[in-house]
Amino acid sequence: MILSDRPDADLRPLVQPLIDDCEKQKLDQWEPELAASAWSLKAKAARQVVMSKSPDITVAHREAAHTEMQEAIKHLSIVDFASAANQS
Repeated sequence: MILSDRPDADLRPLVQPLIDDCEKQKLDQWEPELAASAWSLKAKAARQVVMSKSPDITVAHREAAHTEMQEAIKHLSIVDFASAANQS
């Protein structure tokens, strides 16, 4: 899945409303495949920031993205352990 044609794009703000809805609706309990897709997307968006070589991304920004990536993988492991293992 391509998140952006710009490797330095931070798409986490676009993904966060989806994650908020997943948590609010407890999607992992009644539609785990859809929840897994959302958490996987969140992890990929965060990883894109962590791996970016853009000088515009600060150390603090990378650390925040790394924390979000770890959180997303943690949630993903609850609903789809195999996918979470591939994300790590």
